[in-house]
Amino acid sequence: GRGVNVSGGSTVTLTNTQVTGAGVGATFADNGYGLVIVGGAALVEGASAVTGSNGGVLMIDSGAADATPSFVLDNSTITGTAGSGIVVRTLRSASSATVRLQNGAVVNSGNGVVVEVGESSGASAFQAALDLTVDDSVLVGDVQVFNGNVADVHLLNGSSVAGNMTNINSLEINASSMSGNLNVPAGSTVAATMAANSTFTGNMSNIGSLTMDSSAMTGNVIEASGSVASISLANRSSLTGSLNNIGSLVLDNSDVTGDITQDASTPATLNVLNTSRITGTITNVQSTTIDASSSFNMVNDSSVGSLTLNGGTVNLRAARSEGSFF
Repeated sequence: GRGVNVSGGSTVTLTNTQVTGAGVGATFADNGYGLVIVGGAALVEGASAVTGSNGGVLMIDSGAADATPSFVLDNSTITGTAGSGIVVRTLRSASSATVRLQNGAVVNSGNGVVVEVGESSGASAFQAALDLTVDDSVLVGDVQVFNGNVADVHLLNGSSVAGNMTNINSLEINASSMSGNLNVPAGSTVAATMAANSTFTGNMSNIGSLTMDSSAMTGNVIEASGSVASISLANRSSLTGSLNNIGSLVLDNSDVTGDITQDASTPATLNVLNTSRITGTITNVQSTTIDASSSFNMVNDSSVGSLTLNGGTVNLRAARSEGSFF
């Protein structure tokens, strides 16, 4: 069953309202969703609670004329008792869905997935694109994208996510935090950005780029052989963890504490600028440039194709034992 159904071209607002959807119907949209948005728009606000025996909210198109379902959850709660909190799928055409979770919104799930885009069981004939904004809210659970569908994720204004993100298209963290792993396919162009004292705790795998401004990451950046991923830290940003098979690293008034390791098929360039510092071991890096105000504190023997010291410092005794640079 469906607790509330919003059809194409329609809008519903639920304020201080309790809704429950349960039961099994003729289509997947009838299988226990608290709220089903079929090309329409819904605002759930004012301490409302929407619960589905399966999933909390289902968003689908109703054809090309109504292919932009939208949902705002404001100071209210969505619960998928057995399944995902919010599910985005396509039915008759490609769709562009928007979800905004704000002002202490809560999304609960029975399967640990707060947002699901696409179908895990097989590819759809059409693609769903989701723009997800989390604003001043806390999510506990995973964001999963399947089979070529797309999700752009924005964490804003003190939001936090505790969970993994899989196969998303981009991640913005602004004055917010995430604890979990970001996993995308090898060769992706996924951009991750962090700003305004944001934090990330976990690993990032196969991203296209990471740009940090006044932010901190604890965890590893892991890339496949041949990667051209660019990593950039500025304005007292810090990364504590290893970097593997990156394409380039630029540090501007920032620090990396951990090893940088490249394989033979993945040359990398490092630029250490404006009172920046690397503490760790560098292996098989193509070239490294350190300016006069910056330093490399070498923990173990390191190797680069070329080293340019524009007045910069290499400390060979960073681990209290003399190392070598070759």
